[in-house]
Amino acid sequence: MEIVSNNQWRQFVYRTEVPDSVLENDFDHLSEETTDGFFKYKGMWFHLSDFLTFPAGVHLPWKGYHNLTAFSSVVVRTSDEDSEIYQVGMMLS
Repeated sequence: MEIVSNNQWRQFVYRTEVPDSVLENDFDHLSEETTDGFFKYKGMWFHLSDFLTFPAGVHLPWKGYHNLTAFSSVVVRTSDEDSEIYQVGMMLS
């Protein structure tokens, strides 16, 4: 398994900054009260609620993953201080 990331911390995007078409098509399951936790990676929009936590016993510095294919996942971690910034990467197997 390989994780590729530039390890740069970035600010999450607020709901008001996400295109309406993306909100309607990709995030219609989220309530309108969900205002933060959005980000764009490699041309795709994500929300923290899209990510699963790693199973017990998996010791990685990343907090969650979102499967893209059978062999790749997007991984994310948030800052420990305020969880308003994140790092993102690609996990390949």
